[in-house]
Amino acid sequence: MANKRKAHMTYKELELIADVISESRICFEDKVDATINHIAEHFAVVLPRTNPRFDRERFLRSCGVESGYEAATPTCSNLL
Repeated sequence: MANKRKAHMTYKELELIADVISESRICFEDKVDATINHIAEHFAVVLPRTNPRFDRERFLRSCGVESGYEAATPTCSNLL
């Protein structure tokens, strides 16, 4: 019987996602900060499923979300 280990995202994969989100701020000239923060927060909700050692605060910092950012509860219930 095959071993059914759950695959986890690596640090490099999580870093890539954070880089894409962070660089989106440059592409949109900071005109959509609230939207980008919201997208980063959505990822922060679902990414712990991919890696039990996921560090939410570190990820959000890497996305360019400023400390002290108060996220609203994600409204897309299919993500929760």
